[in-house]
Amino acid sequence: MSAPSTADRPASLPVEPMVAGLAVVAAATSLSGVLTGFSWLAPVFLAVAVVVGAGIGLRAVNVPTFVVALGQMAALLCLLTLSFTNTGILGVVPGPAALGDLLEVLGKSVEQVRTGVPPVTATTPMVCLVTVALGLVAVVVDTLVVAAEAPAASGLVLLCVFAVPASLADRLLPWWSFAAGALGFALLLLVDGQHRHRRWRGVLGLPPARVGRSTAVPAAAAVGSLAVVAALVLGSSATFVGSAGRLPIGGTVNTGSTAIGLQPFTSLRGQLDRSKVVELFRVRNMTERQYLRAMTLSRFNAGKGWELGGVAEGVPARGPLPVREQPPGRQVDVEIEPLAYQDVWLPVYGIPLGLRRLPGSWRYDQGMGAVFSAQRQERPDRYVERALLPSARADQLRSAPPGATEVDPAYTELPPVSPRVLDLAHQLTDGMSTDFDRASAVRRFFHDPARGFRYSLRTEGAGGDALTDFLFNGRTGYCEQYASAMAVLLRAVGVPTRVAVGFTSGTDQGSYRLITTQDAHAWVEVYFPDYGWTTFDPTPLSDGRQTRQSHEASENTGPSAGATPTPETERPVPSAGESAAPPASTSRNPDGPVAQGPAGTAHSAPSTSARFSLAAVLGALGIAVLLLPFLLARHSRWGAGRTAWQVRTPVRDLSVETPTRWSIGGVLLVAALFVALAPTAWWPPTFVWVLLVLLLIASGLGALPALVRDAWRQDRLVAIAAGGPGAADAAWQELLAESWDRGEETDAADTLRAAARKLARAHDLDAAGRQSLRTVVSSIEREWYGGQEAGPELRPAVDEVRASLRRNAPLALRARLFPRSVLHPSTADRRERVDS
Repeated sequence: MSAPSTADRPASLPVEPMVAGLAVVAAATSLSGVLTGFSWLAPVFLAVAVVVGAGIGLRAVNVPTFVVALGQMAALLCLLTLSFTNTGILGVVPGPAALGDLLEVLGKSVEQVRTGVPPVTATTPMVCLVTVALGLVAVVVDTLVVAAEAPAASGLVLLCVFAVPASLADRLLPWWSFAAGALGFALLLLVDGQHRHRRWRGVLGLPPARVGRSTAVPAAAAVGSLAVVAALVLGSSATFVGSAGRLPIGGTVNTGSTAIGLQPFTSLRGQLDRSKVVELFRVRNMTERQYLRAMTLSRFNAGKGWELGGVAEGVPARGPLPVREQPPGRQVDVEIEPLAYQDVWLPVYGIPLGLRRLPGSWRYDQGMGAVFSAQRQERPDRYVERALLPSARADQLRSAPPGATEVDPAYTELPPVSPRVLDLAHQLTDGMSTDFDRASAVRRFFHDPARGFRYSLRTEGAGGDALTDFLFNGRTGYCEQYASAMAVLLRAVGVPTRVAVGFTSGTDQGSYRLITTQDAHAWVEVYFPDYGWTTFDPTPLSDGRQTRQSHEASENTGPSAGATPTPETERPVPSAGESAAPPASTSRNPDGPVAQGPAGTAHSAPSTSARFSLAAVLGALGIAVLLLPFLLARHSRWGAGRTAWQVRTPVRDLSVETPTRWSIGGVLLVAALFVALAPTAWWPPTFVWVLLVLLLIASGLGALPALVRDAWRQDRLVAIAAGGPGAADAAWQELLAESWDRGEETDAADTLRAAARKLARAHDLDAAGRQSLRTVVSSIEREWYGGQEAGPELRPAVDEVRASLRRNAPLALRARLFPRSVLHPSTADRRERVDS
C-alpha cells in the first residue's frame, strides 16, 4: 500500500564525486605511455577511491570545503604510509620516520625520472610518485566538481595529466587512453548538466522532470560518443601536422615513429626490462663480436652513482678524426643503420678513425671517445665508421707503464666511499704490480662462481650505500651495478678507469648483426699508455651476449698474474653469509621469492601486478559495500528533499542496523590490504589462496541481497529522520518491508487500518508495539489525506514497532541473508517503485 499521490522528487546521490574520481582514473591511463605494464594502475585506483570516499564522508557531516580537502590529503597520506613504508604508527598513521621514508622513496623516483627513458619500469619509487601525484589531482578535481560546482574547469587539470606523458614520451599515446579520458570528462559534464537542469527547474517553480523522460541524457551521450569516434577516426587517418601526430591505432608503431635512446645511467634497466624487444641497429661488415659504445662516464657521485663528466667542444665528426694512440688491431669500415634509436649520442666501435654520411652538426670528443650533438637531430639513415678494433694481448698490457699520469686526473678521482669498499679493493689487488693485473683480478672477482654474484634486473642503483650492499650483501645486480663497482674498486687503487655505456654485439642475422634493446649494456674501460682505453667486462652474463676480449685468453700468464686469491688463502672478505656462495636452499630467484609449503614443496606467491590487481578488486568491492546506502539512496522521493549527509539528526537514534554491511565491507578491505602488503612467506599454496579469494568474492556477492535490504532500510530511516513531506510514507513502506521479510504480505486492496491490523496479528505485536503502530497509522493518514507533515512522534513510534517485531517475530538467518522484500518485492512495494 502506498500514498494516494506523491510528487516525484529528483534523487540527490553522491554521483558527482564518484564520476570525478572515475575521470581521474581514466586520465591516469595516459601514463601507460611512460610506464611499463599496468600494475601501477591498481594503487592509483585505490588512492583515488580513498580521496573520493573521504570527501563523501566529510561532506556528510557538513564540514567546510578546506577541511574536506585537508581530510582527503590526510587520508591519502595514510594510504601512502601503509603502502610504501614500514614505519607508520600502527602501520597507517604517518610519523616522522614514515615521512622520512616517503621522502626517500620519492627522491629515488625523481632520480629515475631524471635519467630514465620512457617507458620506464614501474618500480616502487615510480609507483609512489604516480600515486602521490594522481591522489593530489583527485583532491583538486573533487574540489572543483563538488565544492566549486565547476566540472568544466577540472578539464584543465585532467588535460595536464595527459600533457605529462605526451611531452615525455617519444612514442604516441594509445588511442584507448584518449578515448577513456574524453569519455570521463564528457560524463562529468553530463552529470553537471543534469544537476544544473534540476536546480533551474526548482528556481523557476517547475515540477521535477521524471526519471527516464528527459531527452537531454541520450542526446548528450550521442553527441559525446560521436565526437570521440570522429576524433579517433580523424586522428588515426589524417592530420595536418605530419605523421607523428597520428594516433597509433592497432597497437603497432612503425619503427620510424618510435625513438629510443640511452641516457646515463638508469635507463639501461628500462631498455633491458622492456616487455617488447625493439630493434635499434643493423650493423654490416662487422664479423667480430665487439661492443658498440655510445658514451663514457667519468665522474662518480657517492650518492647517485656514475655520471657524465665535462664534454669537450670536440671536432666535427666528418672525415678523418684525431687519434691519440693506435694500438695493434684491425681496421674495418663498418656500416651502422639506426632503426628505432635516436639520441644525442651516436654509437661507435673501438677507436673511431673517421666517419662518413653523417648529417647535421655531429661532433667527436676524443677524450671521451664519443660522438655527440648539442641537441637531438634527425637520425642518419646509415653512417660508416672507419674503426680500429684493438687486440692487445695480456703480456703487452702488463708491460705498459701506469696510466694515471697520462690521462685527465678526472679518471682517477674518487670521492669518499665506505672503508669496507677500500679494504676490499686493496685486498683483491694485494701483491699486484701492474694496472692490468689489478684490473684482471677485480674482473675475475665478479666472475668467480664461488663469490655468489648473480645477474638480475631486479635490484636498485649503485650509488652510495647501494654499492656497499651490492658488494657485501645482495651480490645481485645487472650491468650498472657490476660496472660501477669495478670502476670504484679500481680507482680506489689508483687505476685510471671510466664506465662505458652502449650495447653488446647483438645477434648474427647472416648479412648483418641485429642490435636490440635487450643488448643495452655497461662495462669498464681502463687506460694503458700506448694502447688506449681497453675493455674489461665484470658482468657475469650467462645468455651468450658477453664478448671475450683479446687480453683475457692470456691474462693468467706472467710473473705477477696469478689467480684471484681464493677464500682459503686470503683474508676473509665480508659476504652475505658464512660462505661467499649462497647455499642452494636459499638461492635467489630473479622472478620473485619462493616460499616452502607445509610438505616441503615450493609454491609461488602471485606476481606484483597480480597482487595489486586482486587487491584493487577486493578493495573496490569493500568500498562499494560500505557506500551502498549512497549508491542506492532513494530517500528524496519520500519528500525529504535533503541528502543523507545534509540530515543533521543522527540516524543512530532510529537504531539503524548495519553490522552486515560493515562486517562484509571491512573483511573485503582487510583482505585487500593483506593481498597488497603481506610478506611472501605468509602466502599459502596457490590452490589454497585462489580458493580463499574465490570464496571471499562469492560470499560478498551472495550477501548482496542483505546488503541491498540494509541500504534501503537506512535510506527510509534517513528520510524519517529528516522529517517533512514523505516521511510518513517512508515509515509505512519500511514496516511493510519488515512484514514481508517475515513472510506476511499485505493485500493491495486493504485499507491502511486493515493492513495495520493484519500486520499486528500476523507478527503478534505486544501492547507497546500495537500502540506505536497506531501512532504511525495516524501520522500516515494526516499526511496522505490531510496534507500535514508527520510530527516528532513518528520517529520513536517507528523505532518501537521495529523493536516489537524483533522481540516477537525475530527474523530467521535465511530471511536475513535473502530478504523477500529484495528478491520478491511485494505488490505494494512494486507499485510504489513504479509510481516514484
